[in-house]
Amino acid sequence: MKKIELLAPAGNLLALKAAVENGADAVYIGGELFSARQNAGNFTAGEMAQGVEYAHKRGCKVYVAVNTLLHNEEIGDLIAYAYELAELKVDAVIVQDLGVMRLLQETLPQLEIHASTQMAVHNAGGVKFLAEQGIKRVVLARETSLEEIKKIRQQTEVELEVFVHGALCVGYSGQCLLSSMIGGRSGNRGLCAQPCRMAYQLVNRHGENIVADGKYLLSTRDLNMIEHIPELIKAGVNSLKIEGRMKRPEYVATVVKHYRQAIDCYYAHIQPNLAKANQELLQIFNRKFTTGYFFGNQGADLMQHKKPDNGGVFVGKIVKAKGKRVSVLLEKNINQGDGYALSGGKSKEVAGKIMDLQVKGKAVEQAVKGQTIEFTAAEEVKDATVMYCTSDVVLLKQAQDSYKTPSQPLKKQVHFKIELHQGKPISLLAWDNEGKQGYGESTYLVELARTQPSTEESIRKQLERLGNTGYVLGDLIIELDEGIIAPASELNQIRREVMEKLEQQENIPEELPAYEDYIEDVGDFLDRIPPAVFGYTEPQISVHVGTREGAEAALAAKAQCVIVNATALRGQKALDEEDYQFLATKAHQQGVEIYWTCAPVVKEGQWKRMQTLMQAAKDSDFDGVVVGNLGLLQMAQEMGWENIAADYQMNILNDLTVQALSGWELSKITLSPELSLKEIEDCSYRGNLPLELIVHGNFPLMLSEQCVAGSVCGDRAAETSCQAPCLREQFALKDRMGMQFPLKMDEYCRMYIYNCKTLSLYKRLDAVLPLGIDYLRIEARGQAPEWISEVVNSYRQALEQYQKHGKVIVDLQALQLLENRAPQGSTYGHYFRGV
Repeated sequence: MKKIELLAPAGNLLALKAAVENGADAVYIGGELFSARQNAGNFTAGEMAQGVEYAHKRGCKVYVAVNTLLHNEEIGDLIAYAYELAELKVDAVIVQDLGVMRLLQETLPQLEIHASTQMAVHNAGGVKFLAEQGIKRVVLARETSLEEIKKIRQQTEVELEVFVHGALCVGYSGQCLLSSMIGGRSGNRGLCAQPCRMAYQLVNRHGENIVADGKYLLSTRDLNMIEHIPELIKAGVNSLKIEGRMKRPEYVATVVKHYRQAIDCYYAHIQPNLAKANQELLQIFNRKFTTGYFFGNQGADLMQHKKPDNGGVFVGKIVKAKGKRVSVLLEKNINQGDGYALSGGKSKEVAGKIMDLQVKGKAVEQAVKGQTIEFTAAEEVKDATVMYCTSDVVLLKQAQDSYKTPSQPLKKQVHFKIELHQGKPISLLAWDNEGKQGYGESTYLVELARTQPSTEESIRKQLERLGNTGYVLGDLIIELDEGIIAPASELNQIRREVMEKLEQQENIPEELPAYEDYIEDVGDFLDRIPPAVFGYTEPQISVHVGTREGAEAALAAKAQCVIVNATALRGQKALDEEDYQFLATKAHQQGVEIYWTCAPVVKEGQWKRMQTLMQAAKDSDFDGVVVGNLGLLQMAQEMGWENIAADYQMNILNDLTVQALSGWELSKITLSPELSLKEIEDCSYRGNLPLELIVHGNFPLMLSEQCVAGSVCGDRAAETSCQAPCLREQFALKDRMGMQFPLKMDEYCRMYIYNCKTLSLYKRLDAVLPLGIDYLRIEARGQAPEWISEVVNSYRQALEQYQKHGKVIVDLQALQLLENRAPQGSTYGHYFRGV
């Protein structure tokens, strides 16, 4: 049985060494370009070369994250960067952007590609689609359960990688626009501002505060699956991934060490010391631990509402505090230099390092459980009641010692076949386990021995002397005439000559085209992107709705395309086959296109229902489907749909991605709301493939399996079911600026966090219309028919005026209606400011 891979993070060269020296089978790193952790140390070109060499010499693979979305102007830099990675012989690249994936597959097939968790692949359909594109490994979304992994494994042979330890995103990775829209820093571009670690207040429809057990309502605990490695292995997982490219080397060393031991113990049928492992894992960093979604939705047990950063380990209760001087009765050993946090009261937490540890007035280096310590805190301690140790100098030194001295590089096995026959040269054939070979013959002719003939043992002794070659002797085949002599000097000489030939092959790079040829191949690839067709195109108004009534309102307002969502939001009636037939007939009577869509997440248990509904839409003569993930794309293609449109959740930011989707026979593209109008103007596919732009409405900034309302006031937890407060009340998250982000839940209890402000380009249609966009989309999934009617009519009339007069005439009455429908104001999104 092939052992499961242990994959470790490394944000810098020292962290890479910490991972390698503590037993990682592979490390994943990021360079200075295109990495989803732009705030990590990351690797310069020189450091990456050092890191790859260091890891490879010790039998450890290196994967490089190229997992951000690209803009068109960055394609040239990507091309050069990809070739550099291939030259370094990295073992794989981790990719999010579908266009980058396609480019690398066609122009650098030597690079193995892993599909990033940023692709949000969570079902067998998505994995199958990527397998058909030649992807070797898929990093599954963190929301994928163990049972779902088993079902995926039964349907595909692609390698599956899952996160097992470290920080969790509360929303689906690659689907989150929260940081982008409210902070101007895109997670899809590697600069997430982590708004999920900020404070929020849950409020009801009246804006009244709802009491929670803390204020960090989107802050998750840290994942810890060390006790469940056997289940992961049996489920068919190929790689266990530790999160933490932003973490210090000591963290990497400690976590890798314990997961290495746990994995080795499983294969050796030995029980690991999980108590010690969990104690050190807690100490090195924790926000409390969770098993994430592996065993189902944990509700409140997934979250850490009280503290968004390292919680440390409980040390003891404060027995006295006066000014900065603190006395604590220990329930755990503590050291001079340890980090501490004093909390428990209403005042802010006091944190720092212990610089003057004392017991009974005497300075000590360590105090033990049961003793009362005194030290001076960094600030006045007012009403704190407990002390936590946030860093342990003993544990940190132990971690540092593990990678302070580099281990010896691993030596490969070399196998020899030697022939010694009287009157003939000594012949020596060498080969290794990778198929490399070396052969040589001596000028010396084998003679009969005058005194002491050669033996197999004496020959082995000389051939074993491989010194600093990087090899050790494996199999040895000896053909030896009786009574002959092979002088040690001759054996040593032929051994050296043959090993030089073998090692020369080690330095021959894997087949890689010359840079000039590679650039020519890339040029041929890019030449297939058509030039943009400039000029005004009379745009169609498309409306995304969630109810039959909403679709009817859009049709009555003379929208030219209606997108009907099959996933019902709470409080809405789900559409059935009768609704589909009615709406399709009515749409076609008016000459209107009608498309089917659903939520961009379809778990394994929801797959058959969505298949049934998609087929019902096809049977009802819908014009096409809009897909928001690769699984749905696979479903639509298997069902034989001719018109498949890519929704904005497919993260379409560049020509490469449009080209890839076009190659997969998609017929319409909804551009990412993270694009600016200037970037859209540079899109080559304008006029060549129907493009859609969201111009009005509220759309989700985050999609999460975790429901804040259910956790805070619905009693949802690992062992308790939700009381469904969303059926009785409407909720929002209020941030520190007082802005309220509406929460909506769907029929599968998923939570959508909507923007507090309504996107509206009504006043700036003059900047949009000259771009030649084919469809202007209004997001109205959760809106009432009256809202839909007013908004669609306002935009339709504006377009009619533009077509008649050649300019946008802003109707003040329509503008007032739109402003009234945006109670917290409106926004242009990123269309003018960029991200």
